[in-house]
Amino acid sequence: MKKYIKKACKKIKKTIKVSIKISLQGYIHNSDLLKIKKMRKKYFLILSIAFFLLKDIETVGAQQIPIDTSQTQTIRIDPANVKGTPVGKLFEKVEFVPLETTKESTFGVITQLDVLDDRYLIYDRDTKSILIFSSEGKFINKIDGTKIPGNTEIKGKEIKGFELKKMEKQMVIAALTSSSRFFFDHDGNYLNQALAPPMDFPKYPIGTGKNYFQKFYVKNTSDTIVYELALVSPEQNVKPYFPFIKTRHLKDQFISGGENYSFNSLTGELYFTSYYNYTIYKGTENGLIEKYKLIFPLENSLPTDFLTNKSYVDKRIPFFKSNPKVIYSISNVMVIGDYLMFKISNFGGGLKNMLCLNLKNFDLISLNDLERDKTSNFLPVTDDGVGYDFANKGFLLNKNGFLYSSYSSHAMFKLYGMIPDNQKNYPKVMTNYFKNENSKSNPIIVKLKIKK
Repeated sequence: MKKYIKKACKKIKKTIKVSIKISLQGYIHNSDLLKIKKMRKKYFLILSIAFFLLKDIETVGAQQIPIDTSQTQTIRIDPANVKGTPVGKLFEKVEFVPLETTKESTFGVITQLDVLDDRYLIYDRDTKSILIFSSEGKFINKIDGTKIPGNTEIKGKEIKGFELKKMEKQMVIAALTSSSRFFFDHDGNYLNQALAPPMDFPKYPIGTGKNYFQKFYVKNTSDTIVYELALVSPEQNVKPYFPFIKTRHLKDQFISGGENYSFNSLTGELYFTSYYNYTIYKGTENGLIEKYKLIFPLENSLPTDFLTNKSYVDKRIPFFKSNPKVIYSISNVMVIGDYLMFKISNFGGGLKNMLCLNLKNFDLISLNDLERDKTSNFLPVTDDGVGYDFANKGFLLNKNGFLYSSYSSHAMFKLYGMIPDNQKNYPKVMTNYFKNENSKSNPIIVKLKIKK
């Protein structure tokens, strides 16, 4: 189609040039000149349409399934009018898990966290390894890419992360490298290897699990069109959403402040947010629906034509730098009971970025300002105030009815020095931690159960 449009454009250009030349040389009568002028207007209109089609030729034929808006809930959010709350008002239980520090287990920051059986699985980007700890924080094993049997990859045999996969009747750890998956049991014992299929992106089983949403769906690997999400049925019926061109990052600036895909494996709920869009979408067994539409004060809002006005193309970051109060991203969405949790991002900072909305009374809570109380043994549940882990990543995991955060021992000991002596009444695990560890010890996992 692109070839035919280009060919048509060339013919139109040639015809216009000839008509202009004839009219200028006076080879025709005035009565015919009026006809040529009309023809030129017609050709210019056709040419304009053709050029428009050429510009977006990659998206021609991209199917966009309508999104259900019948259940949309519009919510006004004012980041300047948000307060903290005592830990015990939001959470019914808090557990601290110091991770054992040994020569082999020492690491800096939790890049990725998951739970398998009674094991904590942690990916550390600095050492490019997967560390396994018991539910009490006891070190069990370390999966190092350089020591995997048969791993002969280039670039230091690096592990880039991990997934949990079902193998036969058990869940196993899949260590991800650039071209392979290496499978381990929950204790880190090597099982086998499999080549990573091309374009292998996450699948999110919805509801009963018969249908699933595919992240970054493509009809054929050779296609230039990718869909942010697609609902796939057992019969392979597909409902694709949010098409984009594979090379979009070469033509424009796309930035996100966090995770746009949030999946709860316990409830089978998927929430999705798109670039430069204040709408929160929910995946259902029938398709994608518009669930929450957030409205911010004018000084925090994107221009209404931000996605359609060509003057912003490839100039979005300069715009955000010049307008630091404007929120450019909604991410890390979680809905637990009556609470909607999400992260907002702006270039200038200064806003409480981790927010929690009570969907019953619409109280807006700053998760950056959770106040220590008896529920948390007067210990902080995030590193806000002395660190940036929570402000950058928020909760690391939402699984099995618990939220998980973490912070460094450096932050913990710094906060510990600020706590009055009459509040230092801790459970045994934390008493031993403060007695035997130091600011260079491994991070701490915080496990929180939200009130329903």
